[in-house]
Amino acid sequence: MKKEMFEGDYQQNAVLIRSILKIVNEEKLAAEFYEIPYGEHYAGNTRLDTWRIDAASVEGILSEVEEEVERQLDN
Repeated sequence: MKKEMFEGDYQQNAVLIRSILKIVNEEKLAAEFYEIPYGEHYAGNTRLDTWRIDAASVEGILSEVEEEVERQLDN
């Protein structure tokens, strides 16, 4: 499944991604995650291993974005 975190409704995407992370963790499933730079594509890309990240990194990205949104709302 391909899902772009920051495309469209971020909050809805974050809920979906966290749900996937929970299932992957609970069921001990094999999953691969990539932080692909803007303008690059997943399909057929020979550099995917360069952008591979783990589930903890995905969770960290989600947490950092939420902290930034809260910070901006507080100002």
